[in-house]
Amino acid sequence: MKGSIRTIVGLLITFGAVGGIETDSATLLQGTMMALVGLAVMASGVAAMNRR
Repeated sequence: MKGSIRTIVGLLITFGAVGGIETDSATLLQGTMMALVGLAVMASGVAAMNRR
């Protein structure tokens, strides 16, 4: 299925960013930016899955 790899990678990036914020291994700005990148990758994957 097209886009499924991007969706999973985006989800993992977002989870990693949230975990990094929670453990103080990254600043809030860095974690927020990484979470936004992960959400953008995830959104592109979902858009590719919905295209026919």
